[in-house]
Amino acid sequence: MKLNTIEDTLIQYEILDFTNHELVTDTAECLSETFIGYQTKDQIIREPMCYVIDINRNDFDQFVLEYVQNVAEQGYCFIAKDSSNGKVIGAYACEVFDPSVEEIPVFEGSFEPFNRIMELLGDLDSRFLKTLEEKLGRKPLRNEYLHAFMLGVRTEKNRKEIANKLIKMSLEKAELEGLKGCFLEATSFKSQIILTKYFDFYLPIDSENKPILTTYSETNSFSSIPATIGENCQILYRSLNGTERI
Repeated sequence: MKLNTIEDTLIQYEILDFTNHELVTDTAECLSETFIGYQTKDQIIREPMCYVIDINRNDFDQFVLEYVQNVAEQGYCFIAKDSSNGKVIGAYACEVFDPSVEEIPVFEGSFEPFNRIMELLGDLDSRFLKTLEEKLGRKPLRNEYLHAFMLGVRTEKNRKEIANKLIKMSLEKAELEGLKGCFLEATSFKSQIILTKYFDFYLPIDSENKPILTTYSETNSFSSIPATIGENCQILYRSLNGTERI
């Protein structure tokens, strides 16, 4: 547990205790709220792909809760709590990448809109995995790479500082545990700039000398994402423990 004071707010940073059902639920709510739409005084914070896809809020809540429940035991879900009330105000859900899980889940009924997001992310991940295999000369193994999946901060102040602290915690733990790298899907200009500028992530190039990204304007489902928010969803990667760039 780490305590940091930011503008008179005592913030408690820790790894999510997967046995604490109330805390797991609050973490999932934080992520779900910030992805679907968190209203600050000046703007609505939301994930661009979720914004343009018609996803039922209850369905998204359930999706996020199940994801957090599934991965929290690995020890790579990081949270920031307001110590005055114990409320989760920031969360970063990551998982140890398992290359043996290759099938993209298929959603039905009211969950069907998730398929469009998963198809785009699955294509990017497949290209990244192929590039990684070519670089390594073998298939990557489980417990070698960290996949960062969801980051959300629901507070008016210090959003950037909280997000940066959570990202830093994940990289420090991955380094300590000997992981070779961390990758993620960055969906907006804001996330892409923060990760490349402050955390040394970069955009890998595949074997065809193309950046591993999907341009929103070239898709049917995401072409309406405003160009001021983001032009593409891209894989970003950071090497850990002195391993070579991809």
